[in-house]
Amino acid sequence: QAWIRSCLARRHYVAFCKAVCLIQAFARMLKARRKSREEINSACRIQSWLRGYQVHRDIHCKQEAAAITIQRAFKRYRMRCIPGCNDWLDRTHAATIIQARWRGSTRSRSFHHTKEAAVLIQASVRACCIQKDF
Repeated sequence: QAWIRSCLARRHYVAFCKAVCLIQAFARMLKARRKSREEINSACRIQSWLRGYQVHRDIHCKQEAAAITIQRAFKRYRMRCIPGCNDWLDRTHAATIIQARWRGSTRSRSFHHTKEAAVLIQASVRACCIQKDF
């Protein structure tokens, strides 16, 4: 009787272990599915945002191109049909060129001053390094 009871207990224990393993495997599968769904949903959100951004950017670029086309057409119309318009444009263009040249010359002067200062600093550092070597 003890032997039969131990065999029955062993069968019951083995069946219990198999049931536990099956439940654990099922729980791991559910956890993996949930994680996979979260990753897929996150990827879908990112893709959705990116596609929306691309669409809005394309719309913005098209609107900007249309505005530039309209402005160009209006400027041509104004040049042809409105008397005295060329004088205003010539003055504006000349002022723009003067401003650009002034900015260029001031920045060039600033760059040259900075470059001279850098060369002076490098020379003094090199002189100090040479004096330390002796």
